[in-house]
Amino acid sequence: DEFHSRLKFSHRGRVAMANSNVPNSNRQQFFITLDKASHCDGKYTIFGKVSGPTIFNVLRIGEVDVDGDDHP
Repeated sequence: DEFHSRLKFSHRGRVAMANSNVPNSNRQQFFITLDKASHCDGKYTIFGKVSGPTIFNVLRIGEVDVDGDDHP
C-alpha cells in the first residue's frame, strides 16, 4: 500500500485499488468513487481520477439496479 497525505477521497471520480490486507495473497480490486469517501483515506491507494465529461458516464454506474449484496 502506498499513501500520500495530499491524496484524499474528497471528490467523486477517484480511481483506487483495495486489497485484502493478506500478505502475498495478490487479491485486489479496483474501484471508482461516485461521491466523496473519506472513510477510505489512508486505507486504499489512489492512482488516478476521472475528469472532464467522462465523469458523467461514471456517475451512471451508480444508477444500475443492484440486489441486497450490491451485485448488478
